[in-house]
Amino acid sequence: MKWDIEIPWALSFLAGNSFDTVVKGLNDYPEELWPPLFVHTLFNAMVGIGSLLIMVPILVLAWIKFLKKAHYPRWMLWGLVTTGPLAVLAIEFGWIFACTGRQPWVIYHILSTAESATTATNLSTLFVSFIIVYIILGIAVVFVLLYFFRKNTEMDDIERAEKKGIPLFSSNS
Repeated sequence: MKWDIEIPWALSFLAGNSFDTVVKGLNDYPEELWPPLFVHTLFNAMVGIGSLLIMVPILVLAWIKFLKKAHYPRWMLWGLVTTGPLAVLAIEFGWIFACTGRQPWVIYHILSTAESATTATNLSTLFVSFIIVYIILGIAVVFVLLYFFRKNTEMDDIERAEKKGIPLFSSNS
């Protein structure tokens, strides 16, 4: 590997909850049994996009709090617009990475299907927790939108546009 950061015994601990766990790498298997190596690129893309999505709100906060700017520049607004599709792309990269990296081992009978499935317990609790979180987020979105639309009516938007000299209706109609 190039430019890797190696922490002694950390991988052993992550893999087996013990510093003595022996971790087999790709070099311990014949090359024809290796999963497609593009999964590493997918992992890098997923982590890179995730890191970028963490930096975007920090940049926006710095713009307002530290630089004391009142308005966002157009490039920043376009950057904010791209975060939604980028987040979906990172999720898809993660799914492809996880499934593609695991699947050849199941196909070649090195790993059974039962071993490739999760062994996590209390998945029903996690599922219900996700449902509750999404319900709370949905309710919050509705309340924020209602607040925004009560505070900024259509007439407010029309008056702001007229002050800026933006034509609202064409004279051809």
